[in-house]
Amino acid sequence: PRHLPWVLGDRTRLRQIILNLITNAVKFTQQGYVLLTAFVEDHRVTVAISDSGLGIPPEEQEVIFDEFRQSSRTTARGFGGFGLGLSICRRLVEMHGGKLAVCSSGKEGEGSMFYFTLPVIDRPIPVEEPGGVLEDRQRVLILAEERESGEVLRGHLSNAGFEVDLQMAEDEKSWRDRVYQEQPEAVILDRGLASKWGWDILKHLKEKPATADVPVFFYALEDGGEGAGALLELNYMTKPVDAAVLTEALMSLDIQSVLTGQEEPGGKTVLIVDDDPGILDLHRRIVEAQSHDNRVLLASSGREALERVKQERPDLILLDLIMPEMDGFAVLDALRASESSRNIPVVVVTGQALTEEDIQRLNQGATAVLGKGIFTKEEMLETLTTALMRSRKPGTESQRLVLKAMAYIHSHYREDISRSDIAAHVGVSERHLARCFQNEIGLSPITYLNRFRVKVAKGLLDQGKLSITEVAMEAGFSSGGYFTRVFREEVGISPRAYVQSQCG
Repeated sequence: PRHLPWVLGDRTRLRQIILNLITNAVKFTQQGYVLLTAFVEDHRVTVAISDSGLGIPPEEQEVIFDEFRQSSRTTARGFGGFGLGLSICRRLVEMHGGKLAVCSSGKEGEGSMFYFTLPVIDRPIPVEEPGGVLEDRQRVLILAEERESGEVLRGHLSNAGFEVDLQMAEDEKSWRDRVYQEQPEAVILDRGLASKWGWDILKHLKEKPATADVPVFFYALEDGGEGAGALLELNYMTKPVDAAVLTEALMSLDIQSVLTGQEEPGGKTVLIVDDDPGILDLHRRIVEAQSHDNRVLLASSGREALERVKQERPDLILLDLIMPEMDGFAVLDALRASESSRNIPVVVVTGQALTEEDIQRLNQGATAVLGKGIFTKEEMLETLTTALMRSRKPGTESQRLVLKAMAYIHSHYREDISRSDIAAHVGVSERHLARCFQNEIGLSPITYLNRFRVKVAKGLLDQGKLSITEVAMEAGFSSGGYFTRVFREEVGISPRAYVQSQCG
């Protein structure tokens, strides 16, 4: 309704949340109604989707927001579960400063009402955009060999709020030209193309700065019920991994909270898998340097990696592909076959240069994983939608610039870096850099640098192994006096008082 007040949020994400809730309501309502309403109360907008369907028992109304739990009522009736959608939707709503919940008596026929709230903001001052206002929809390019499966996928993603282009790739020139013309935010390849050019396309994208960050998905979608679909999400880095690149990958897991300033990025559990002890140690040090809160798990073989995942679910896996006995694709196969691990983000790590033999082997490995058909058709489509939502990069050039600058700071905070160094790294003027930081997180680049250094220093002080002067140097401060002054400004007490408070 036009009379509703303004809220601050990502238009694409909010649209996808509403579409997901409506899709669930239609799915579980065989007769009656599905109703979308919105109203204002206590300076918050509430969006509600009501239905007259199955209803949800009170004891299951929190369970359904868990990624790996399902409603026994819906599964018993053959409807399946709510999938990952509700978990992702709740997380996205919370990132917008709101909450997502459900209200239901639990009686069949009385249905359910899913609703989410968003805080109201003052009406913004209109700003003229050159060339008109473009709708902020994530652009996805599907490269397919079979039109039928491509059309199914395009229809599903279009309904989920994505801007989708389907291209039949007949030869290398056709897909190469299309990628450059479209400049998509994600590329999806069907199984046939994955077996022919999958890794050629991935390698080609990575070699070009304009497309280096574009995520690539391989999929298989066949007619039928069980085992009708498969999905493989691939990203790769060459080893030894560049510290700034790995830092950016880690930060992307928390990109919304970082850029909105709602919270600092928390520690992540990262599993590093490589048969080379030197590479294992190098990548471990890079992950730990990004944040002292990060935890690192190490595995020197594919089998050891799978055992680690069984014991503790990591947030990210760095996986070497070329290993003896059990290679990286065998590990990917096992990860995708398990419900508890199939959605863990995996970054493949390869040698400096991929030979034609390597590419052929990798294409065959990707095809083998896709051939397992571990998903139903509906599960595959939902899993792909969730992966696309998770993988999207910040929507504006300002956000991308700030993220790149943050990654540089996280990798070089020990060095004597200045605002001009940061600006030079991201390729903009100091004034423009400062403006972008202020607009996105409300801080100057140097304030963000000092806050990150203070965070590192607090972690070192908590460990109690270094003197205050040694901590200052390790955290990147040029002198003990400067460290004390900045620490007092940020924490409210001196480093020495902080240590004493922790001991007491």
